[in-house]
Amino acid sequence: MICERIWQHICVEREKVARVGHIFKWQRQKIVSLKPEEVECSLCCRLYYRPTTTPCGHTLCEPCLNRCLDHNTICPVCRSPLTIMLGKYQHKPCIALATILKECLPEDYLEREREHRSEQGTLINLTEILSTDGYQDSFELSLFVCCLAFPYVQCNLHIFEPRYRLMIRQAWESESKCFGMCVPLGDTFYQFGTILKINNHQILDDGRVMINTIGVRRFTVLSHYKRDGYIVALVCLISDTDRHIESERVSVEMRNALAYAVSSANVQIAEMLGTIPEHSEGEEGPDGPGWIWYGLGLAHLRGTEISPEVLGDTSAISRYRKLRDLFLRKF
Repeated sequence: MICERIWQHICVEREKVARVGHIFKWQRQKIVSLKPEEVECSLCCRLYYRPTTTPCGHTLCEPCLNRCLDHNTICPVCRSPLTIMLGKYQHKPCIALATILKECLPEDYLEREREHRSEQGTLINLTEILSTDGYQDSFELSLFVCCLAFPYVQCNLHIFEPRYRLMIRQAWESESKCFGMCVPLGDTFYQFGTILKINNHQILDDGRVMINTIGVRRFTVLSHYKRDGYIVALVCLISDTDRHIESERVSVEMRNALAYAVSSANVQIAEMLGTIPEHSEGEEGPDGPGWIWYGLGLAHLRGTEISPEVLGDTSAISRYRKLRDLFLRKF
């Protein structure tokens, strides 16, 4: 009797499994016959790229949704609030739909991926450029026109404008994680600037971004244009032609004096600049000794006016003398 009941139960379960298997087979056949126009984003009218579903049930490309959230925290389809998708509750791509797209429409998805990369093409080869000593060709760089930054020196930034939130997000997603910084000059900006690399970033609950960066290289702007509201410039790197410092003893003493000035400075200033570079750091590099740039950064934060033109100075000894004169007058 017990065996008969068990057998009946097994038969019922087998029938359920067979029914589910039939439904799954039918759904799989339907998915295989999927057409690109059936899985298009309602914002860009292209195939979903990194599809993301909102709490209100609408699926959009992740880049499209991010750009909408830069300006307003509501769903672009039904106007429902999407504040929960900002800050620590960051949205995640819909893995199931992305997998279906890759498997059923592989060529279309690859083409969509290429389109997205071409739209971010400014930063694609920057890692290779920065790692090549003596690179002389020009290249495109996204610019943040804000404040004076120096090579080897830490720079903390608070990003809140939608155009710059987009730019920083694109930089963070790129291989190099870099962008350029220039100082405003009236309606334009100084031609010299510093490439900054993003070390880490924090997205706040209202979408604003706090980033920690470090100066990597100097550049000069040859031309520029606007894209998506921010500036993209054609730039070339600046390298020192004179890297000799007066004497080892003098430079060590100067660096020690700088270290003492940092230790006696306001704690907040020291935290903003980061750790002072070692004496030999950057000594043979294209930007010269890092501690000289650090000293200029310290003087700038303590109220001394430093012209952005110093970034275009190709003589390490010239910068060293400027720093020495500042120390004699101020420190």
